[in-house]
Amino acid sequence: MKQAYDTDPPDPARAASLDELTAQLRLLKAWAGDPSLGVITTRINRVRADAGLPAHESTRKSTVAGYFSPGRKRLDEDLFTAIVAALHPASGYPARWRAALRAVRQESTTAALFVDIRDHLPEVGTLVGRQAELAQITGWAARPDPQHGTVVAIEGMAGVGKTSLALAAARHLPAAGQPAVHRLYVDLRGVDAERGPVDVTAVLGEFLRLLGVRGDGVPAGPQARAEAYRRITRRQPVLVVLDNAPDEASVTALLPAGPHSLTLVTSRRQLPGLHRRIQLTGLDPADAVTLLRTIAGPGRVDAEPAAAAQLARLCGHLPLALAVSGAQLREHPELSLADHAEHRQELGPADEVEASLALSVRGLPPAVAATWRLLGISAVAGFTPAAAAALADTDPDTARRHLAELRQANLLQDGDPQRLHDVVRAFADSQARRLDPPSRRRAARHRLFEHYRHAAAAAMDLLAPQDHHPRPAGPPPGGDVVHTSPAEALAWLDRERPHLVAIIRQAVETGEPEHAWQLCLCLWRYFFAGRYIEQWLLTHEIALGAARAAGARGIEGQLLVSLGSAQASAGRAEAAIELYTAAATALREVGDRSNEARAVANLGTALLRLSRFAPARTRYLEAIDLFRELGDDAGLALQLGNLGGVAGICGDHPRAAAAFEESLAICRVVGAGYGEIRALIGLGSARRELGDQTGARQYLHAALQLSEAQGLRNEQAEALVELARLRVREGDPDEAVELSTQALDIARALGDPNLLGTASTWAAAAHCATGRPDVSVALLRDAIRLGTETANRLLVAYAYRELCRAATLTGDEAEADRCQDRARELSVELGVPVPWPSPAERCSDVRT
Repeated sequence: MKQAYDTDPPDPARAASLDELTAQLRLLKAWAGDPSLGVITTRINRVRADAGLPAHESTRKSTVAGYFSPGRKRLDEDLFTAIVAALHPASGYPARWRAALRAVRQESTTAALFVDIRDHLPEVGTLVGRQAELAQITGWAARPDPQHGTVVAIEGMAGVGKTSLALAAARHLPAAGQPAVHRLYVDLRGVDAERGPVDVTAVLGEFLRLLGVRGDGVPAGPQARAEAYRRITRRQPVLVVLDNAPDEASVTALLPAGPHSLTLVTSRRQLPGLHRRIQLTGLDPADAVTLLRTIAGPGRVDAEPAAAAQLARLCGHLPLALAVSGAQLREHPELSLADHAEHRQELGPADEVEASLALSVRGLPPAVAATWRLLGISAVAGFTPAAAAALADTDPDTARRHLAELRQANLLQDGDPQRLHDVVRAFADSQARRLDPPSRRRAARHRLFEHYRHAAAAAMDLLAPQDHHPRPAGPPPGGDVVHTSPAEALAWLDRERPHLVAIIRQAVETGEPEHAWQLCLCLWRYFFAGRYIEQWLLTHEIALGAARAAGARGIEGQLLVSLGSAQASAGRAEAAIELYTAAATALREVGDRSNEARAVANLGTALLRLSRFAPARTRYLEAIDLFRELGDDAGLALQLGNLGGVAGICGDHPRAAAAFEESLAICRVVGAGYGEIRALIGLGSARRELGDQTGARQYLHAALQLSEAQGLRNEQAEALVELARLRVREGDPDEAVELSTQALDIARALGDPNLLGTASTWAAAAHCATGRPDVSVALLRDAIRLGTETANRLLVAYAYRELCRAATLTGDEAEADRCQDRARELSVELGVPVPWPSPAERCSDVRT
C-alpha cells in the first residue's frame, strides 16, 4: 500500500467521540493514498472471502461510504476494523482502532454499569400538603391512555419534593383500586454530573429480570429489549417510578404498554412531550410550617410561630431543607427556632437546601460528621453498616450507630442499604474535599475497595468453588461479610452489583487499578451466568485499559480471555476470535500456560461458531496438548469433547464417538459434571448417526436428567433437540414434536441465537414428519435468519435442506430445487457433508 507521505498513520486514541473517530478515519484514508471507496470495499471483501464468507454476504460500497461520514450514532465494530485493515493492515494497528471505538462507546455507555433498580418502592419521607397534586394524579389515573396507561411528569427544582410526591402517589393509587402486578423504581440520574444518566438499554434489561425473565433470556439489543418489555407489560399491569429523568427520550423508551399501567416521572427539567405534567414549587407557607411542626415537634413550633414562619421562609419552603432543619431542631432541644433562624440567616444568600445541610452537619458529633463526609466520596449508591465501617475505619456496630444518627438528621434516606439524596451526596463530597486531606480520602476508598473484594471473593467461593478467588492480605475492613449458602451469596451479588461495578470504575480513576482487575477476574463467571453482558464488557474494558497502562501483561491476557467470552456470549464471534488470539499471545509471553490453554480452547469454539472447522480442530488439538502438559484433566476432557463435536460435524462419527467416550470417562473420574453432560450429548448424537439407537437413547436421557438436575438450561435444550432427532429417526414424529417444542421454549427464554436456530431447524423437521410443512416453513425461515445474522453457515445449510423437504410437501418444486441447491452450495463451501436423506426422511421421498 502506497502512503501519501512519510509520516506516522493517524492515532485513533486521540478521538473522544464517534465524530472525532470518523474524522481520524478520513485522515487515515488520505494518509493511505486516498484509495477509492470501491478499492477499499474490494479489499475488505477479498479478506472476508478468504476467511470463508460467502459472496452474497459481502459488504457494499455504500455501507463502507457511511463510515467516513460525520453524524453517525453507531458503527459496527467488525466492519469498522476491516476498513482500517484495508487502509493499513500493519500488525496491531487495526486492533488499536477497535480499542478506540470501544473507548469512545464507553464514554457514552459507562452509565450502563451503574444502574440502581429496585423491585419495590423506596421509603417515602414525610409528605405534608400536596393534596391537590395527589387528587390531580388520581383523576388522571381514572382516565388512562389506551397505549401506555397513565403517565404523569412531576417537574421542579432540587429539594422541592418531587420524589416524595411520586412515591406517595405510587402507594396511594393501588389502594384506590388501580391495579399493579409489579412495582419498579429506577433513579435515571438525570442530574448526576459525575456519572451521567443511566443507559436506557441497561434499565430495560434490569426491568425484564424483575418482571420474571431469566438473566440468560434477556435479549441483547435495545429494540429486542423494548419489544419484550412492551409484550410483558401489555399483559401484566406495572407501576413504574422513573426518578430524575434527564429527558423525554429516556422516559419514552421505558413506558410500559397497555391501559392499566401507571408511570410516574420526576425531573428537574421540563418534559413538554408528556401531556400530563405537574410543575412543583415550594410548599404553601402554612404547609411548610406544618412540616417543621411534624418533624421538630408541635410544642417547639407552636411556642415560636413567628420564628417558625421565618425559618420556613429561609428554607425557601422546600421540603428537603425543612426536613433537615426540623431534624436538627428535634435532635437539639436546647436550640430555639429563633436561634436556628438566626444561624441560618448568618450564612447569607446561600442555596436554601445547602444552608440547611450546613447547619445540620454542624450539629453532628465529629465522628458522625466524618463518616457522613466519607460516604459522599464513595462511588457506591447505598451503604450497609459493613461498607460504612470500612470507609470510616471502624467496626460495624459503630458504623450502624453513625448511620442511625444520620438518618435521624435526615441526611440519609431509609432503605436497605441506606442511601444519600443526590443533593446531600454532592454536599458531603464537597465538604470532604474541603475538610479531609487527600491521604485520608485515599485510605477510606482503599478500605472500601478491599471490603468489596473480600465480600465478592467469599460469594464466588460458594458459587464457583472450582475457581480461585484471591483476596487482599489481612482481615477485611468493616468485618467479614458472611454468606451461608450459594443462594445467599447470589442474592448479595445481585443486590450489590451496581456497587461492585461502580467500585471497579472508581478504583481505576483513583489510581488503584489492581482492585478493578482483581474484581473483574473474580466476577466474570457471575456476569456469564446471569448474562450481564453490558456490565461484563464495560467493566473488563475499563480494567483492561488500566492493566495495559500498568504494563501488567499477564493480567491483560486474563482480561482478554474474559472479554472474548463476553463477546462470544453476545453473539460476536469475530470480536471474540481477535480477543482470544491476543490473549493467547500475551499469556504465552508471560508463561501462564493454564490461562493460555483456556484462551486457545475458547478460540477453537469461536472459530467453530463461524463454521471454520479446520482451524477450530487445530486449536482444540493445541489446547489438548496444553491441558495434558498441565495435568488438567477437567480441561482436557472438555477439549476432547469439542474435538469430538468437530469430527461429528465433518461426518467422522466413529472418531467423534471415540473422543466423546474418552471425555466421558475422564469427567466421571474427576467429577466434572458439566463436561460429563457435554460428553453424553455428543456421544448420544454420534451413536445415533452410527445406527445405535438404543445406546443413543440411553446417553441422551442421562444428559437430559443431569442437565435438569444442575439447572443447565442450554444443555437441557440441546439434549431435547438430539432426542427429537432420534425420535424422528425411530418413526415417532409426534414425540419428536413434543421434545423439540420444549427445546424451543428454553431456547427462546435463553435468547441464544445459535441455540434458537438449531432448535427451530429440528423442530421443523419433526413437524414436517407429522405432515405439517406450513409450521416447518415459518420455523426454518427464522433459522435461516438467525444463522445468517450469527454467520453460522452450517445452521443455514441444514435449515435450507429441511426447507427443501417442506417445499416438496407443499408442491412448490421450484422452491424445493432452490433450497436444495443452496444447501449443497453451502455444504461444498464449508467442506463438510450435509447428509441426504434428511432425519425427516419418513415424511416424503428424498430429493437427490
